[in-house]
Amino acid sequence: DSWGDGGCGISYFVIECRMFGRAHWNMIASHVASTERTFTVSDLIPATKYQVKITAYNNAGSTTAVYDFTTLTAQGCKKFLYNFQPSLNYSLNFFTSISFPI
Repeated sequence: DSWGDGGCGISYFVIECRMFGRAHWNMIASHVASTERTFTVSDLIPATKYQVKITAYNNAGSTTAVYDFTTLTAQGCKKFLYNFQPSLNYSLNFFTSISFPI
């Protein structure tokens, strides 16, 4: 399990996403079961930098992680971005969606 639960099991996850640099987070899923091991965010724009925010909730409270990623171009190529180091270490082989372990 990649989320520390502080001795209390995780009850559920909340998934939010936004284009990088935008202030507003879009709610993707408000109650993902703690038994889910992967989650997919769809309908993303090719060659675009995003952030996904995952919040885990349990009886002790919540913890949040934010990950940066860039979708591939429509041709399946990586877009070169200066000074950008993605913090999401999972496969980025997708066009308009991302799947990641939670």
